[in-house]
Amino acid sequence: LMFFYLQLTTEAILSKLLDLTCTFNSMNGGNFILCDSNITGRNLILLQDVRILQSWRASEWPANMSSTVKIVFEKLDSGGTEVTLTQSDVPEPFIKKTDDWWQTFFNRVEGVLARNLVQQIFFENASPHEIYELLLDSVKMTKYAPH
Repeated sequence: LMFFYLQLTTEAILSKLLDLTCTFNSMNGGNFILCDSNITGRNLILLQDVRILQSWRASEWPANMSSTVKIVFEKLDSGGTEVTLTQSDVPEPFIKKTDDWWQTFFNRVEGVLARNLVQQIFFENASPHEIYELLLDSVKMTKYAPH
């Protein structure tokens, strides 16, 4: 558990993993800058080996847009660790790129098998009935398909 948590919260390890300059203040409320300032944010909650909660944004996103990254660590009976990462509020045009970034990141982390990556679609201002109707309409759903 501790080793993987440290890979996500230690400046020198992040810089080496990403092969780009990173700064990381590993305190609650501390700021971080990843990938030569392409990603910036704030550590909202850091509970070692339990949870990371961050405000996170990419430099190419529209001004004042940020997302929330939640990473939860769970020790398994098998001796391994299950890591669940959820990122919400990613601007729609950047979902694929953000997903690709995380996939690349986890491929670089030693000893991690990334699997079960799930993409979720969020429908703003839609009732459950409207969502149900939309899901039944294949023509309308094509606009949500990955490009």
